[in-house]
Amino acid sequence: MRMTTADVLIVGCDAPYGTAIAKRLGTEGFNVIGIAYRNPEFRSDFPTFTLESLSTADLSAAIEQHFPGFCPQRIVVVPQLSPVAPISDLSVEELISSADEALVGAETAARYLLSTRTGSGPARLILLSGWAAMGLPCASTAATVMGGLLGLTRSWALELAPSGITVNAVVAGAGVLGSGWDRSLPPIGRHPTEEDVAHAVAFFLDERSGAINGQVLFVCGGRTPGIIPI
Repeated sequence: MRMTTADVLIVGCDAPYGTAIAKRLGTEGFNVIGIAYRNPEFRSDFPTFTLESLSTADLSAAIEQHFPGFCPQRIVVVPQLSPVAPISDLSVEELISSADEALVGAETAARYLLSTRTGSGPARLILLSGWAAMGLPCASTAATVMGGLLGLTRSWALELAPSGITVNAVVAGAGVLGSGWDRSLPPIGRHPTEEDVAHAVAFFLDERSGAINGQVLFVCGGRTPGIIPI
């Protein structure tokens, strides 16, 4: 396979922020391909495909079949929106299914990067999380998924660093559509947009961000100062 740092794979390109991220990365000169979650209303201006199951073998085979020569060393994982319901109305099956899909997707991306490493050039993994990781009522599933992605970010940053892979996270914060905090009090700054989230992802993927690893960047409009300790 040809390997280039310009190739980017977005896992969950039809999830919230996926299109904005792809559009921004396209303006940065990246070659973007996306994996969709089968949203029937999703339309894109960049190449996409779907998978029957998220596994490293299936991902590698699909890329080789549909896009020969494409070997992304930069991967962005965007989870689907999780259902909002009080714990009394939440089934165990729903919780497990949502968590499995999001966390297995992230694991597949990490394993793929490890399996395609040759020691040449940097590799980047960006996990998108949401405001529910901070704690949110009636959001047990989202808290499990989003909190889990932040935990994986910090753990994998340490584990994968010797392989030349950096792992960072972007949290779509207060006021962003789908963040679970849309009706919050006005933030200190302006409400962030999907383009702001995409900008944060582009920052981590930039060639000059190679020394940044294991970090969580909140795109929150200024709501987190005073909440999160330094």
